[in-house]
Amino acid sequence: MVEDINEIDPGRLNKKGMFQRRIETRDEFGQKSIGYEDIFANKVSVEIIPVSGRELLAAQQIKGEVTHRIRCRFRHGLTFAVRFVYRNRIFDLQAVIDPREVGVMLEIMAKEGVTNG
Repeated sequence: MVEDINEIDPGRLNKKGMFQRRIETRDEFGQKSIGYEDIFANKVSVEIIPVSGRELLAAQQIKGEVTHRIRCRFRHGLTFAVRFVYRNRIFDLQAVIDPREVGVMLEIMAKEGVTNG
C-alpha cells in the first residue's frame, strides 16, 4: 500500500529507466519481427521494491507471478502490455494501479524476467 501521497519522498524515485511497448514489424519478405519502442522521450524515475513473501501471495491473486512493485509519478499509457527496462533488467507490468485515484502516483506490480512483453 502506498503512503499518503503528500508524504512520498521524491528521493525514493532513485532509479531511471524506460517504459517500452512491444511492436511487430514485417520486412520486405513478409517476415514478422518483434521489437520494442520507448513510450516516453526521457527516462522515468521510479522506485523498485522487491515483493516480500506475504505481499507475494496477495499479489499473485491480482495477476500472475509478481516479483516487484514499481512506484512512479502518474503517467498515461501504462498497461500490462508494457515493460520497464532498468539497466540490464526487464520488468513486465502485471497490474498498474492508481492507489488514491487522483492521478499523482502509480503503483505497478511487475514480474522480472525476459519475456515477450
